[in-house]
Amino acid sequence: MTAPGPTAEKVTAQQPPWPDPDRLEEVRRALGGRPPLIPPRRPGS
Repeated sequence: MTAPGPTAEKVTAQQPPWPDPDRLEEVRRALGGRPPLIPPRRPGS
């Protein structure tokens, strides 16, 4: 659960350009059930 210091701070300070995992479902439905180009990444994973 513990991610590298700098990485964790970066993710916390700046939100990633791609949608959150929770929003990926909406994105997939909007794209017609196709997975997003950018793979889902969960902070602290």
